Amino acid sequence: QLIATNQCRIDFLENLFCNPLNKLFHTDYGELTENLNSDMEALTKRYIELYPNMISSVIGLLGYFGFLLFQSPIVAGSLLGISLLQFIPPIIVKKYMQINYDQCRDMEAKITDHIVEAVNGFEVIKLYGLKQWWQTKMAGYHKAYLSVGRKTDAIAAAQRSMYRLLDNILKFGTYALMGIYAMLGYCTLDVAVQAIY
Repeated sequence: QLIATNQCRIDFLENLFCNPLNKLFHTDYGELTENLNSDMEALTKRYIELYPNMISSVIGLLGYFGFLLFQSPIVAGSLLGISLLQFIPPIIVKKYMQINYDQCRDMEAKITDHIVEAVNGFEVIKLYGLKQWWQTKMAGYHKAYLSVGRKTDAIAAAQRSMYRLLDNILKFGTYALMGIYAMLGYCTLDVAVQAIY
């Protein structure tokens, strides 16, 4: 797995450095740092965790669906519908919540750039007495970051709550639905237990 992770990182860096030099030159240090740190991790997780888990989940889902389809078509159809509910939260996160995460990353990049500029231009700041100007600008970035950070924290809490709610709906909703199907005679009790399992 370590070799695969490193190969992913090497491929990502090769693609990054294939950009034209003027594009690389105009990329801010903070933006590059933020993107490399988080994007590299996200990219490697995509190939090492997300895709293999997705493939195995789809194969498992098709196997369970096929097995239950022969036992009780209504139970199989209901479980397929319930499992499709899991696609709703990622769509909501991508469409509405990702904006705040991106704003937070942009502010972190601006703060990093401002600090790097101070380090690189220390002599100029000292020579022209720009310490107060630099601190005022940093305070502005910090204030904006606090605002964006609060929104991002609230969105992250809402996201966790949404996933928890969906997990409870899937878990207990499946129990209840299978119990109702067994009571109404749409399936036998052993098929309901298999579906819950």
